[in-house]
Amino acid sequence: MTSDLTTDGGSSDAAAVALQDIGKSFGETEVLKKVSFHARKGEFLTLLGPSGCGKTTSLRIIAGFEEATSGNVMFGQTSVNDLPPWRRDIGLVFQNYALFPYMTAAENVAFGLKMRRVPKAETATRVKAALAQVGLAGYETRHPRHLSGGQRQRVALARALVIEPKLLLLDEPLSNLDAKLRGEMRYELKNLQRATGVTTIFVTHDQEEAFSLSDRIVLMRSGEIVQYCAPDELWSRPATAFAADFIGVENLIPAHVTAPGQLTCAGGLAVTPTTVGFAPGAEVILGLRASDVAIQPRGSTGLPATILDGEYRGRERLYRLAVPGLERPVLASAPSDIAFDGEVTLCLPPEKMMVLHDDR
Repeated sequence: MTSDLTTDGGSSDAAAVALQDIGKSFGETEVLKKVSFHARKGEFLTLLGPSGCGKTTSLRIIAGFEEATSGNVMFGQTSVNDLPPWRRDIGLVFQNYALFPYMTAAENVAFGLKMRRVPKAETATRVKAALAQVGLAGYETRHPRHLSGGQRQRVALARALVIEPKLLLLDEPLSNLDAKLRGEMRYELKNLQRATGVTTIFVTHDQEEAFSLSDRIVLMRSGEIVQYCAPDELWSRPATAFAADFIGVENLIPAHVTAPGQLTCAGGLAVTPTTVGFAPGAEVILGLRASDVAIQPRGSTGLPATILDGEYRGRERLYRLAVPGLERPVLASAPSDIAFDGEVTLCLPPEKMMVLHDDR
């Protein structure tokens, strides 16, 4: 499903950049199918999805490194379909940073200014300021081989920002960093983007990155947009079973709408979600997060269940439970300091149930 450009309270007319019905094929293989989205001025927009979904191809089309088979790329009210990359006023940070190994940090940052024939004195001032902005003051003379992964990423970011682009494009720039450093760089990247106000489009397959950084998220699959919305909406109201699965909804149970407001799950388990949204007869997926499934002692009101195993996760323990009538175990989380074993009761809150189109 492709979200309309005006459904999120914005309009492509006010966009810094917009893709309009972009199609892209490599030979007989169609990798983008009439993709449309836009980024507002100063927005942090993330293209999220699994490998091969078309997110990097979309970014490369915006940058001008790939030519769309159909559709338009608009910067403001102007089509840039025929403009080469160097005339699009964009900054780029790649997954591998693409730093010149024989250049110092300062020389790498200055490269774009040199190509634009900026005077040497102005270049020196802007390079120094850009490196200070990313926390690398004093690192001007170091070569990439003498910098850590996080420092190389900052140099690449400074090089992209020093030319003062209207649009910043980031292609999985954090994926080569370890988990701790990724978290630190997410925080710094977000603060830097807010401070500069540069419109940013970020490509990632990492849901945590997308939720922590983005103003809005474009969730993609197989060359199409599945959902296009703010992070809190994607988290609380995934549009389909694929969207729910991709963002980590642990329990996805096949079900049938038997009557208005009532579902029967595989195995005969009947539930009554607060919101259904499908007519009787529809085949759907019932989604429920593990954190929303409450485990109670046996004898409480709810579904009888048997604990199969529990996985320690610090403050919480994730349990796998067998429920009569369901083929797959139900996952539920509970505080680690509360021990459960054997026979228990599960409480499935109707208001937390998601009734989803099955597009997996």
